[in-house]
Amino acid sequence: MKYLFPLVTVAVVFYGLVSIPVDGAMERGGGALSIGFLMLTSYFMGAMAEKLKLARITGYLACGILFGPFLLGFVNSNTVSEMRFINDLALTFIALAAGGELKISGLKERVSLIVLNIVVQIVAIFFGCVLILYFLGPVFNVVPINNISISIAAGLIIASVMAARSPSTMMAVISETRAAGPFTETIMGITVAMDVVVLILFTLSVTVGELLINAGASLSSSTALLLLVEIVGNLGIGALLGLGLISYIKYVNRDLPVILLLFALLVTTLAHFLSGYLSGMWEFNIIVEPLLIAITAGFVVENFSPEGDELLKTIDESSLPLYAIFFAVAGASVDLNVVAEVWILTLALMGYRLLALSLGSLAVGKLLKEPTVESRWMGLSFTAQAGVSIGLAVKVESIFPEWGVPVGSLILSVVTLNQIVGPVVLKLALERVGEVKQRKKKSAVIYTMENGSLKSGGGSN
Repeated sequence: MKYLFPLVTVAVVFYGLVSIPVDGAMERGGGALSIGFLMLTSYFMGAMAEKLKLARITGYLACGILFGPFLLGFVNSNTVSEMRFINDLALTFIALAAGGELKISGLKERVSLIVLNIVVQIVAIFFGCVLILYFLGPVFNVVPINNISISIAAGLIIASVMAARSPSTMMAVISETRAAGPFTETIMGITVAMDVVVLILFTLSVTVGELLINAGASLSSSTALLLLVEIVGNLGIGALLGLGLISYIKYVNRDLPVILLLFALLVTTLAHFLSGYLSGMWEFNIIVEPLLIAITAGFVVENFSPEGDELLKTIDESSLPLYAIFFAVAGASVDLNVVAEVWILTLALMGYRLLALSLGSLAVGKLLKEPTVESRWMGLSFTAQAGVSIGLAVKVESIFPEWGVPVGSLILSVVTLNQIVGPVVLKLALERVGEVKQRKKKSAVIYTMENGSLKSGGGSN
């Protein structure tokens, strides 16, 4: 009841404001009103989720789904689309923190575990996803009947996206639970590394798909070159921006939260501009990925300077409102109609993916003689998907307009359910391996409820 009353109050006030016809004044300010509304209500629902022993971001996601266009409709589809840029901004900020959590010193000892998990899980996911699409795709009208080439191509593309993880979700849960230890470092390392691998796998899957479907197509050396330029370019831009952050923190170190938000704005804007420019002016189909750029920048600051602790401390202090708005908008973007259309195939792919991740990690753990409890929970901790997965799903629809739309919708349906279930499973995994609350609490801005209002105060060590 502590959080339910202010939640209902905010919802009633917001509904009253947007329902009053005042010459379109509320409609023009709808975006700003909706952002404030989602930040407040997601905070309350996040606190309620915490009371139920769930991750706070589960409450944020539930808030977006509940008040989004497909349930109560307090926030409509147009407003959600207008918020996408803010969502991208928050994702870039979170990715910077994810990169800062990757410490070379901690990852060196677990390289074999990380590499083997990536390889085994990818092989298992590809094998099963191709079979599922081959046999069940035509049954549910996701791919044309009696077209083996398209069925295999769609299976390869879906498998490449199913291999993706969600650094933003993992970072949010790790930050909330203050988890630390070998297990946490390993799953974070695998998740971030997989983002790079998935970009490569997706490009290769699209290329192979085109070869299967178009009899006259041939493998071009330019494809490999563009892929290399894409990966090296993203890493290079991130490294340069990371060096810039090091210099700022070392020599200026004032108003760092504002500077980091400006950094996120720069990276997001630069990525959109360069992708559009290279595609439109030079016809280079290169993805400039802000997530990869920000992760690289955070990694450089953490591992090549003494400024990493200051970076993570500042991000930790500013994280609550960013996580709230990011996951609330993600929840509001969930298209429940898409899930309903292909729910049987969605559950089949989701279930197989979880099985492949779980058995793959168990097999690797047994081979390397890792602790049983860690091996048992490692695969399931990768359940969540977002960000890159959604972007690639949309890209499938544009690359293969004849059959890519239902395939893209299927991907989005699986990603939706994985993103809802993922935070719950990840928090449970961190609790089971005993790494929750192992990180020292930094001095931070702590948000509390006093007399029904949201207030902030200093934290303590």
